[in-house]
Amino acid sequence: MKILFKYKLLFIALLLTATACEDNFLEINKDPNNPTDVPISVLLPAIEARLAYSYGGSEYATQPAHFVHYYAGHRNQHLRFDQWDIQLPDNNNYWNTIYAGVLQDIQEMETRAIESESFTYVGIGKVLRALSFAMLTDGFGDIPFEEALKVSEVITPAYDTQESIYPKLIAILDDAIIDLGKPSAKVPGSDDYIYGGSATLWVKFANSLKLRLLNRISKQDASAAINFLNTNPSLIANNGEGAEVQFIASATQENPMYQLDNLSGFQDNALSAQFLDRLTNLNDPRIPHFFEPVTNGGGIAGKVSGLDDDDSGRGKYSRIGAAFAAADAPVPFMTFSEVQFLVAEIQFRAGNAGAAQAAYEAAVAADLERVSSVAGGKKEINLLTASDRGDDLPTISSTEIADYLAQSTVAYNGTLARIMEQKYISNFVNPAEGWYDWRRTGFPADFATPSTNFTVGVRPRKLPYPQNEINFNSGSLSAGPGLPVKDVTLLNRVWWDQ
Repeated sequence: MKILFKYKLLFIALLLTATACEDNFLEINKDPNNPTDVPISVLLPAIEARLAYSYGGSEYATQPAHFVHYYAGHRNQHLRFDQWDIQLPDNNNYWNTIYAGVLQDIQEMETRAIESESFTYVGIGKVLRALSFAMLTDGFGDIPFEEALKVSEVITPAYDTQESIYPKLIAILDDAIIDLGKPSAKVPGSDDYIYGGSATLWVKFANSLKLRLLNRISKQDASAAINFLNTNPSLIANNGEGAEVQFIASATQENPMYQLDNLSGFQDNALSAQFLDRLTNLNDPRIPHFFEPVTNGGGIAGKVSGLDDDDSGRGKYSRIGAAFAAADAPVPFMTFSEVQFLVAEIQFRAGNAGAAQAAYEAAVAADLERVSSVAGGKKEINLLTASDRGDDLPTISSTEIADYLAQSTVAYNGTLARIMEQKYISNFVNPAEGWYDWRRTGFPADFATPSTNFTVGVRPRKLPYPQNEINFNSGSLSAGPGLPVKDVTLLNRVWWDQ
């Protein structure tokens, strides 16, 4: 849902994120019994902004994007990611930001909201709590859960198995829906960057997220998702209801990927030649929205994965385009297109061909429409210098959408491979989901392996636990999933992937 806010707190939240990135988990909350007296209307926007920053600009997005060839780094850290060389400190920032930042703030907001009987805030907190824990367990597998937020009682939280965590995430979402239906003493307004305080839309997000998680465990429980879908839950029903944080093109308030790619000074990421080839072969109209032209006017060009070929001058390879990395591009947590792809896959598995086709076609059309609405018609600019390239990015018309869907390479053909290829393309703006889907389904099945890689040619399936956990929580880690081994842990499978 697009809600434009010139929010003062976003910069504060990003500063807090940057600060959290440099501290370890044990140093963040030094006095948990005396938290700063912050009202829930201040906590909520900081939580949403920080979560969006992690979702759309941290290792949560960038590492998976290299594993499934959305990105292709050309030097420094992103070249390592592109060669599947993940070092244990690489995930310190992301892990700390979610645990010590987002989840601690959610817990504080929920506690204060319960005290004031502000149940809309409680419900929102639970939805965001389920999302945050899902982000962690889907990447790492077993994680601290039950003891994770008991910082005044437990400084070395035990690890819970992913198998035990998933039912609890579903229960959290069910509780959230109940809370969102209760009378609320205080109701969010402009402090809710996602839905402006609409409990109805938060319920739709909660149900849609529940559908995502139930589908995620399809290898373990093949009927869970279709059983839930058959209850006719209220789901995200159009592009305007998507769960996203809208950024603005103003200093300190820009999209996180824009900040990472264009303001950070690193300049070490590019887009994958494999991804470009796939879109080109499909005559995909999203190419100019996903790929920024090479700076020197050389058109659109992808980089071969794993190749060590420095492009610090931005003269060889395309960077992330306006659909995801413009200064004012939104960070989507969940789109209408994703919901329809979920329905298509679930109905396909249940043998309901007509329902699967209808949802597939709706999903593809919705993603083309969403991309066009985010970037179409805007000036084509050099995202680094903000200089006008002279042309407008094309909009994608309904005729073009129909023509795209009519191609033999795109039209629904009754296979899971076709559904997942188009979902993979749409997940360019949510790369972790593209990686999770590949791990579950094996699609797309035609990825090429980087010639230089650190995992004996085996595509990563799991993130290694961060160095800080080894340093400060090694006992619990050893007693649980075990200490990570560089390069080897990447090849392990989480519970839902077995």
